[in-house]
Amino acid sequence: MNEDKPDDFQTIISISEQMLEHARQERWDDVTICERERKKLLAEFFSKPLNVRKANLSAGIRIILEKDREIVRLGAAKRDKLRKALQKFNQRKDALEAYSAAG
Repeated sequence: MNEDKPDDFQTIISISEQMLEHARQERWDDVTICERERKKLLAEFFSKPLNVRKANLSAGIRIILEKDREIVRLGAAKRDKLRKALQKFNQRKDALEAYSAAG
C-alpha cells in the first residue's frame, strides 16, 4: 500500500484482524493491547508524507473500519450480557436480604 514501506499499512491491518479474533474469543485485555500498538503504528504511519495509492489506502481504511465495527458490536453484546448477569445477581441479593430480614 505504501510504496516506500508496503508492509507498514499491512501490519496495521493485520493487528486489526488480530483484535477482531481476540474479541471473538472474548480476550478483551488482548484487544486493548493490540489497540495500543495499532494506535502507535497509525500515528507513525500518518505522521510522515505518504507515497500511497489512494485506492489502496482507502481500501485498507475500509477494512480497518469494518473490523472495528465488528469489535464494537461484540463488545456491546458482551457488555449487555454482563449487565443482565449483574441484574440477576442484584435481584438474588435483594431477595436474600429480604428473606433474611423476614426471618
